[in-house]
Amino acid sequence: MILTVATLALFLASLPVLIASVTLALQLAAAAAARPSTPSPVDDSALANCAVIIPAHDEEAGISDTLASIKAQSVPGTRVIVVADNCTDATAAVARAAGAEVLERTDPVRRGKGYALDHAVRALGRGAAPSVVIFIDADCWLEPRSLSLLAAAALKRDRPVQACYLMVAAPGADVRERLRAFAFRVRNLVRPMGSQRLGFPAPLTGSGMAFPWRLIAAVPLASGHIVEDLKLGMDSALAGFPVSFCAEARVLSAFPQTRAGVETQTARWEHGHFQLMRSHAVRLIVTAIRRRQPALAGLALDLLVPPIGLLFGAGMLCLMAGLIVLGLGARSWLLLAAVIPLPLIVSALFWTWLIYGRNLLQSRELFLLLIHSVAKMRRLPGLLGRREHLWVRSDRGGKESS
Repeated sequence: MILTVATLALFLASLPVLIASVTLALQLAAAAAARPSTPSPVDDSALANCAVIIPAHDEEAGISDTLASIKAQSVPGTRVIVVADNCTDATAAVARAAGAEVLERTDPVRRGKGYALDHAVRALGRGAAPSVVIFIDADCWLEPRSLSLLAAAALKRDRPVQACYLMVAAPGADVRERLRAFAFRVRNLVRPMGSQRLGFPAPLTGSGMAFPWRLIAAVPLASGHIVEDLKLGMDSALAGFPVSFCAEARVLSAFPQTRAGVETQTARWEHGHFQLMRSHAVRLIVTAIRRRQPALAGLALDLLVPPIGLLFGAGMLCLMAGLIVLGLGARSWLLLAAVIPLPLIVSALFWTWLIYGRNLLQSRELFLLLIHSVAKMRRLPGLLGRREHLWVRSDRGGKESS
């Protein structure tokens, strides 16, 4: 009787990990099977009535580089607008000197990127509105053609479009930073590619978001949520505007260069992700059933996949618990829910590394993911319990984004 109860309890505890592992494996397999696409032709005409909005908080050190990257791809008629949000430095002056339009906003209570974006969109709505709006973070730079690809895709598909937003490991970076870069590549390139092939919407991942004007004007932006971009993507899908992914458009950024910055950034992403799991996963599934739109259920499944390190660690715990219960004499197919996730995660990540990660990590360095995952599991009780409501900027060593 005791073993039966233990088996059932382990099954119920392992089920979310199994669902997340199967979802991840399907996404990675779909991306691995993708054929190289023919590069899209450059169409600059969409930029002639486009507004690029850059939210910036104390960015005087790096805003010029970001603006130079955007200006290099702009055409006559492209508006480049910097929102100097609660700045205490010379961000506004530096942006004006670089040729950008500047909106200055001061509100110590309503802080965060969502409020800055809302401020800019409202300002645009008071004049001749653009046909498409693109959001770029103030600590990013764009690969060639990316601005044109984003604007053209948003207008052609008439829906929000997310660029491939990647964090770049610095030359000579240690293995921990390269592991983070690999995890970011899986999250923001490989999984969205797989989701698109499976017919699911993509998530909004932050910088490099493009919206047709009629859609962005109808979506609420003023939010202090700590992962406001991801929330915006979920809300857009629920409103009938699922996000499309444009892998050819690349927006790049660098990791924070201080340990405190890395920890703050990671904590914000992880807490925000788990908060959205609680608030939106069931809502997306219920809406998918009511509207008969399986794609929304796919977006919910994507949301249920936690960061790789946490999922890997959870899979390890499930496997160890399953082996213990088996060792005690339990025999039930329910134990497969505990045993399957870790091998599935490992095999899927290995094949993904073969295709997308060998230029970042050596094969022997993949084993360090085990140590990284054990360390990650110490954060799980806090992620499942305490909720973060305050947006906190990560310390990038002098280069920050709003």
